[in-house]
Amino acid sequence: LQFNTANFANFGGADSAPWWVVFDAKAPTAVGGVEMATYYPAESSRTVQLFASHDGEHDGWTLVATWTIDAPWGDTRRWLVVETALAARFWKASITETHNGVAPTLHFCKLIAAAE
Repeated sequence: LQFNTANFANFGGADSAPWWVVFDAKAPTAVGGVEMATYYPAESSRTVQLFASHDGEHDGWTLVATWTIDAPWGDTRRWLVVETALAARFWKASITETHNGVAPTLHFCKLIAAAE
């Protein structure tokens, strides 16, 4: 899925978690998961959460999935939502913890279409 993430990211600029990126789908869209590639294995994500929101502000964020990765990783990872019938305009991928506790350096973070 290709969405505009301009001005909605908080990766690397903050000293503490969570680090996140918000995707604006412009219309309600079902999402199947998250895919990201880390640059430094030590900074790789330990806990990743996926949230959904209809307006990105006032209705709050609904937690859709949480994934925990036990060991540092340096490749591309894909985490899938097991079951969800939720379609939302805004989606937020949030890294709540990295393996070394500092902000992650990522090659990319993207959403996976529900049908993939």
